[in-house]
Amino acid sequence: MSQLTVVLEMTRYSKYIMGVILFGVVVFGIINTLFMSLYERMFEFGVLRAVGTRPFGMARVILFEAGALAIVSIGLGTILGFVLTGVLAHVGIDYTGIEMMGVTMQEFIYPVLEVQQFIIYPIWVFIFTLIAGLYPARHVAKMAPVDAMRRSF
Repeated sequence: MSQLTVVLEMTRYSKYIMGVILFGVVVFGIINTLFMSLYERMFEFGVLRAVGTRPFGMARVILFEAGALAIVSIGLGTILGFVLTGVLAHVGIDYTGIEMMGVTMQEFIYPVLEVQQFIIYPIWVFIFTLIAGLYPARHVAKMAPVDAMRRSF
């Protein structure tokens, strides 16, 4: 069916667009989470800077925290995605009666588990999380100890 080929091609492009949008949302969520963590521990970061911790050491703490956040979220997301896709692969998704571009779906759709989606996407999430962590890390590295300790009260 030539129409089905067009639908699948359109689905591939829409997947890329949705991926960019979702990764954008994830990046802003990570930045927000790291800044909330940073502002809750502002006094402690000020004390660390006052006792002589170098700016790179402070930035490294935030980047390690971003990496830990990425590893935990990748682990939970992979497990949840694997289980949900496995269940839907046996049960199927009911799109019967739905029409798209003149083609009416008449059967259940069964998702397929592919190993690459459990490898490539987590790697991208980890990379984007570390990139998103650079902004809060830069912020904590540039902070003056006196301002950090004063701002926390």
